[in-house]
Amino acid sequence: MPSIGAHPLVLNHLTHALPSASHFSFVKAPAWLLVSVGIIILVSQTLDGMDGKQARRTNSSSPLGELLDHGGDSFVMVVGILSSTICFQLGHGFWWTPLLYYISTTMFYLAQWHNYVAGYLYVNKFDVEEGRITAALLFLSHGLFGSSFLQQPVPWMPSYTGSELLIGVVLIPSALALVYIARSTLVAVRSLTESDLIKREWVLRPLLLYLVYLVLSVSVCLTSDLAQERVVHLLFVFGFCNISMTHALLIGALCKSRVSMWNPTLLAPALLLANTFLQMVPDYQLLVSLGIILGLYVTIWSTKAARQLLFHLDLRLLSVTPSTKSN
Repeated sequence: MPSIGAHPLVLNHLTHALPSASHFSFVKAPAWLLVSVGIIILVSQTLDGMDGKQARRTNSSSPLGELLDHGGDSFVMVVGILSSTICFQLGHGFWWTPLLYYISTTMFYLAQWHNYVAGYLYVNKFDVEEGRITAALLFLSHGLFGSSFLQQPVPWMPSYTGSELLIGVVLIPSALALVYIARSTLVAVRSLTESDLIKREWVLRPLLLYLVYLVLSVSVCLTSDLAQERVVHLLFVFGFCNISMTHALLIGALCKSRVSMWNPTLLAPALLLANTFLQMVPDYQLLVSLGIILGLYVTIWSTKAARQLLFHLDLRLLSVTPSTKSN
C-alpha cells in the first residue's frame, strides 16, 4: 500500500514542483494541478494509515514492510515539502522554503533515530499524518478558491503575506515536536544498558552524521547563488542525502546494527560548497549532474539494501511450490 499511494503522489508533486521552481519567484500552478495533488495526498495518506493495521490483521507484517513504508515516506516528504512551498508561492521570502524543508525533514529523521535507539517510533500530536492532511486541505482550497488572498500583506504585519504567516503557524508545532523528539531520544540514550542490542557508542553516530549534513548543506544555502536562483532544485538534491541517511538508519534499526559514520551522498553538498569558492564549473550544471548521480545512487543502494535485508531476515516475497503431479 505504501507503494500504491507513493508513486502517483511523487509523480504529481514532481509535475507540480520542478517545472515551476526554476526561479526564486515561483510561478502560480494551475488550479487543476493543485486539486489533483490535494486529492492524491488524501488517498496516499489513507492507504499509508491502513497498511500497518492490515498487515497486523492478516499476520503478514514484516521488517521489509516497515522499510518500504518509512523509506517511501522519506522520499514523499522531501518532494511534498518543496511542492508545498511552490503552492504557497514562498519564492519571494528566501528563508521560508529552506526553513520549512529543514524543520520537517529533521523531525522525520529524529523520529527514525528515536526508533533506532528506543525500538519504537515517537509520535507527536502534530506529526506526519496531520501535516499531510493540512497540506492536502491547503492544496484543495488553493485550487478551488484561488490563493490571491494569501498573497496579500497581513494588515498588522505588512512585511509578511498571508501565506508566510500560515507557514509560520505550521512551523511552530513542528519545531516544538522536533525539540520533544530530540529530548525523548536523549532520555532513551541515557537509559541504555550494556546488555542492549544497540550499544551506547553506536547511538550517537546517526546524530553526528546528520549534523555534518546540516553544516554542509546550510553552508551552501548561505554562500551559493543557487539558494536564490534555484532554491527548490538545490534542496531537492539535498533531499537525496536525507533519504539515503534515513534509509541507512531504518536498516540499522531493523537489524540492530551499527550505522556508518560516513555516507557517500555527503560528497554532493561538499562539492557544491567547494565550487562556490573555486568556481570550477557552472553551479547549476554541477547541481543537475549531482542530482542525477544521487538519484541513481539512492535507487540502486535502496534496492540492494532491501535484497540484503530479505536475506538477513530470511524473508521470501514469493515462494513457488514445485508441482508433485506426475506425467
